[in-house]
This record gives sequence, structure tokens and C-alpha cells, in this order.
Amino acid sequence: MSVSNQGVRRQHRLKPGADAPASPPSSPRHVAPPAPHVPVAAPTGESKASKVDTIDIGRLPATGLLLARPLLLLICALLGAGIGYVLTGNGGYSAQAVVEFTPPGTDSLLVKQTGQTLARNAVASDVLQAAESGNLGASDDLSGRVTAEWQMDTKLVTITVTAPSAEVAIADANAIAQTMVQISETSISSRLEQARDQSNEVLNSEQLDSPDAESARKAQLGSSLGSRQDAIASQSGELTVADSASDAAVAGLSKPIGAAIGLVAGLLLGGLLSLLLGVRGLRARSARELAHLVPDAALSSSAHAAQLAGQIIESGRSTVAVIATRGVSDQGVALARDVSDYLRAHGRTIAEVGPIKKGDKTSAINLLRRDARSDVAGRVGADMIVAVVDEGSEASALLEGQSDLCALIVVRRRHTPIASALRVMKSYSHAEPVLVLAR
Repeated sequence: MSVSNQGVRRQHRLKPGADAPASPPSSPRHVAPPAPHVPVAAPTGESKASKVDTIDIGRLPATGLLLARPLLLLICALLGAGIGYVLTGNGGYSAQAVVEFTPPGTDSLLVKQTGQTLARNAVASDVLQAAESGNLGASDDLSGRVTAEWQMDTKLVTITVTAPSAEVAIADANAIAQTMVQISETSISSRLEQARDQSNEVLNSEQLDSPDAESARKAQLGSSLGSRQDAIASQSGELTVADSASDAAVAGLSKPIGAAIGLVAGLLLGGLLSLLLGVRGLRARSARELAHLVPDAALSSSAHAAQLAGQIIESGRSTVAVIATRGVSDQGVALARDVSDYLRAHGRTIAEVGPIKKGDKTSAINLLRRDARSDVAGRVGADMIVAVVDEGSEASALLEGQSDLCALIVVRRRHTPIASALRVMKSYSHAEPVLVLAR
């Protein structure tokens, strides 16, 4: 009932010179205007306002945040590449020689044990000392620069040597491989000689009287010696150099690879910093940047005032709120004037209001409260109100959260913080705000 009474009083105010009726009518002749629509949050995806309502500093697209800080990405990438270039390529050179062994059997476990034993022997101190003291061209500081590995399911052992220069690495790898072969051959020869000496000792220790018996004994000793030597040879196995070292490669990562890895790491670090910083310190520099940061928001510029006026007319709303962010009051007034001119060109009568500053509570309440804006013609004698209000003012607070107005959020290039613009757009999300980039 209170709404109906307000509607009746409002019609009386619209016609202050009208005569009062002679007697109360039998039925109401005045129809109360419909109650102002109070916006209710719609489920996600049910209205255009819900799309714009996704504007939130905590849910900005990662791509937009990355593209908003190209200088940070460039600096991190260059630093990473430089650090990677400096730290890599200092490991010298490495060369490899391969030795092949003949196992004493065909069992896979026996082959594995033989290969692992040879790999351990290759880095043993006695082998390295023999290589250093020999005449095969090895340097005298092999300890700590040699590794050996049995290649699984093969009869090969790879010996790897690192050195400050490629020539030294090649010489050391070949020297160790040849030393292992020499030690193996020396060991086999020593065992064969020992078996022969033992057989000769038995042969010469006694002699039978019968020539035939003596001949038979000698034949038996010879056969026994041959069998023993064959066993020694088969158990020891043959060791040969299958592939001598002929060239050397850069040990570890090369400088170009290190620079590439550092570049990628720097980009990742820069991207992480961009995401962590969010919109802190960012300012509205271009429409493209804003489009990446708020892809669901409507964007425009002060040069498109005619297009904005057409959109306002199509919306059917009678109140246009030009919200000037901090330090952009002059640009807001200029935009409101241009939009008003284009609205007049479309045949509308416009009441320009403002700018309403902070502390001007009286103007805000008298001109922009909801019941006043529902009767623009009666209040100000115009079709539409175009009001310029400052961000954070009482007028702005009075309009926030309402949907029966057109909100134009004015920001200035390279001046307005993006975080501030996003907060204002969030406050006017129900009015489908348009972010206007002014110079």
C-alpha cells in the first residue's frame, strides 16, 4: 500500500497546477507505478549480468596476467639464459674406450658377474697406477676422472675419462683400456708359466727305470699340462679393446644447451612471479591488455561516445552513471558531455548532473536515489539523467549493486590502476558496466 501512495503523490507532484477532484472517485483512477525491480543474483549462466559478475581480482585469466608483464618475462628469461651459459660448459671433455671380454661360460649370471668385475677393476687403484706409470701416454692424475660401466646383456665394458682437453681425455681412455688388456694377458701368461713350471718340476723329480713306463709317464704329464693350460685360458677369458677412443665430447651440458635451459627456467620463474603479483602495480595501458585481463567485460574508449549512446538508447534505461575513477574526473565529464550530445541527436532531452564529489551527500540523495530516478521527467524535466560521480563518493555508493542504470567506468591510460578499475566494475556488475579507456 505504501508503494501505491507514493505513486499517487508522485503524480500530483508531476502536475502541480492541476485542480483537485470534486469528490473522491468511486474507483482509483491512478495506477501506481510498478515497484522498482530489485536485482536478485541469478544462477551462473542465466543472464548477461552473471557473466560480467565473474570480474574478480582472484580469478583473472593466467594468460592475461602473463601478457600484462612482458618486461618482467624478458628480464627473467635473459637472466636465466645468462646464468645457464655461465654455469655450464665448464666440465671439460670426456672420451670413451670399450673393451670386450670372453666369459668363462654362457650363463647370463656369469656374464653379468664378469662384466661387473671388470668395470670395478677398471677404476681400481692398481690399474690406474699401472696406466699412469706405463708408457701409454696417460696423465698422472686419473683418480676421480675415470668411470667404467658394464653394458647390460653384452660382453662390453665402457671406460669413460674426463679431462680438461679433448686430447688428454682420449689418451687417458685408451691408456686405461690397453692397461687392462695388458694386465689380463700378463695374468694369464703368469698362470700358464706357473702350471708349466709345476709340471716340469714333477717331470724332473723322478725317473722310472723302464723306458716304456717313463715314456708313458711323460705322456701323461704332458696331457695333464695341456688340459690344465686349456682350463686356465678358458677360465681367464680373453680381453680385447673393441673400440678405442678417437674423439671427445663436451662433458656435461654445453653452453648453448645450458643457455636454453636457463632461458626456459627464467620464463617459468617470470610467469610464476606474474601470477603471484596479479594486478599489483599494473595500470590500464591499452584496450588489448584489458581485453586479456577481463575477457568477459565490455570495453570501449572515449572516442566511441556515439556507439555508447546507441547502446544506452537500446537498453531503455533512463539513468547513465559515468563513474570517474581516481584522478579521472575531467575525462569523466568530457565523456558525459559527448554521450549527452549524441543522445540529444537521437531526440532525447538530457539532464547533465555532476560531477558529484565526495561529501556531496545531498545531491546524491536528491538526484540519484531510486524513487527519484524512476520519475526522471517529473523530477528534472528530461528524458534521461547523465550523472558524473566520483569513485568512492556517496553518489557512487548509492548506485552500486543496482541494475536499472547504464554504468560507464572511466579509466585513464597509464594512470588508473587496473585493480581499482576491477573493483569498481565489480561494484557495478549488475548494471553490465562498460569499461571506457580515456586518454
